[in-house]
Amino acid sequence: HHISDDMFLIAARELANFVDQSDLDRGSLYPPLNAVREVSMRIAEGVTKCAYDKGMRKTYLKFLLSGKQLHDF
Repeated sequence: HHISDDMFLIAARELANFVDQSDLDRGSLYPPLNAVREVSMRIAEGVTKCAYDKGMRKTYLKFLLSGKQLHDF
C-alpha cells in the first residue's frame, strides 16, 4: 500500500500536536508513552480521512472488511 507525502505529513503533524512545552523542556521530541493509544488513533483518523478524500476508499474499505488486524499487514 502506498503512503503519500500528504499522509506522512498528516501523521507527523498529529504526532507533533501531542508534544507540549514540558516534553520539550525534558528534551523529548515525542509525547509521553502513556499517550500512545490516543496519538495512534488521531494519526489513523487523519490518514484515513486523507485517503478517503483522495479517492482511496476502496483500499481502506477492503482492509476494514477483511477482518485483519493492522499487524497482519
